[in-house]
Amino acid sequence: MDKLLTAAQFYNSELNGRNFHLKAGKKGNIIEFDIKFTSEHFHHLAGLHKLKDLTQVQGKKAYIFNRILNGKITIDDIKKSEFFPEIENRLNNFCEIKEALYGKELMIKSLHGEFNSIQADFMLTKTDKNYGYAHLFLINKNEAITVPVTFIVHPNNDYLKNNPERWTVLSVEEVQRVEQKAQGIAAQLPTQKKRKN
Repeated sequence: MDKLLTAAQFYNSELNGRNFHLKAGKKGNIIEFDIKFTSEHFHHLAGLHKLKDLTQVQGKKAYIFNRILNGKITIDDIKKSEFFPEIENRLNNFCEIKEALYGKELMIKSLHGEFNSIQADFMLTKTDKNYGYAHLFLINKNEAITVPVTFIVHPNNDYLKNNPERWTVLSVEEVQRVEQKAQGIAAQLPTQKKRKN
């Protein structure tokens, strides 16, 4: 099984071109923002940026994503990197990224704009007895849009310890779907909604 292809196909069908509206509360205060996923984000979410010794995964991120989907870059190709062990667990559990997006009613807001050196404003987390913690890190690009920074599967709760600003996730809802065409032209599709409390 090509786990890189599986991860890319999952991302393409479940997250790519989709916007999610998140609403969270804490002591009567409410914050809301939209999270936007594009083909460029897969590269960092899958950890491909860590494979510094492979020219195949360097360059335009959307192009690399499409090459993975087309079978031009495979798991056997990236296994040649000496840094592959650093991302293997992430790829093994990549489908948990959507579970982390919907979370377990917990969101951490960074007090300093980072989590243990990861530049991010928010972290959504899912726990599982098999792999520990699946963290999805988000950063505000502007007031209207928040984008994913990276996705990490970690055996312990190191990323939770030093960031005490915990918010209850009230809802995560898909509010828009955009079809990303090969020419880079996006066409808006009818709105679809999913809710998970």
